[in-house]
Amino acid sequence: MSQQKSFALTIALYLLFFVLTSVARCAVLHVPSEYGTIQAAIDAAANYDDTIIIADGIYTGAGNRNIDFLRKSINLQSENGPLTCILDGENQGPGISIYSSLSSNSVIEGLTLRNFLTNTSGAAVGIRESSPTFINCRFTNNRAE
Repeated sequence: MSQQKSFALTIALYLLFFVLTSVARCAVLHVPSEYGTIQAAIDAAANYDDTIIIADGIYTGAGNRNIDFLRKSINLQSENGPLTCILDGENQGPGISIYSSLSSNSVIEGLTLRNFLTNTSGAAVGIRESSPTFINCRFTNNRAE
């Protein structure tokens, strides 16, 4: 084998390794089939662009309200859109907290956030020093007093 072919093969193998390791670090986590709550899935997610897919249903209680992104750049999305995937705070606390320099790479998509209540700002979503992207979300009956 010539030196040029050997060099080209080595480069191709390095590129293949780079692509495979880059793809492998992004995971898809499912709620509730793999993780019982949204917060449990966020806790398990790596600090990359992991995706958490939430199945249809109404999500209430601990772990499904006062959700903290834990400074992770992740995607949180419903399986079938905001009409069938509802986070209901039951007027007992805030919805989602996103703090500390998360960029628009953090995406919240296809969720309805309803009945969240807080005595500070940001009943449904509290955002500070971050710029997440919201796509096709609904916000109903949320109150900050």
